[in-house]
Amino acid sequence: MKECYTDRYTAYCIMNKYTKEEYIGITKDVSKRMLAHRARLRAKTHIHLPLYSNMLEYGEHAFIYGVIEVNMTRKQALRIEKQLVEKHQPALNSNLKWLLIQNYLFC
Repeated sequence: MKECYTDRYTAYCIMNKYTKEEYIGITKDVSKRMLAHRARLRAKTHIHLPLYSNMLEYGEHAFIYGVIEVNMTRKQALRIEKQLVEKHQPALNSNLKWLLIQNYLFC
């Protein structure tokens, strides 16, 4: 299936300022995604994921957010995300997510 040009993705990072642990993700809308992360934290949903349990432990103020790369197709974004995760091995990502990405890219 061909992607629409307007479906552009951004790779981003969330880092704990104190422990330097990172989370790497991709999204179509960075502002909405950051709000969604904060909303899930406050609602205490998905707290089993390393990112959210870390945010609960250190507090929302302990995290900084940054953009890594912009204007990518979904497939490009998934490849970049996979490369970044393999290189940096971010402690706050879920291992299940990376299995799903590998299956999507290499099936």
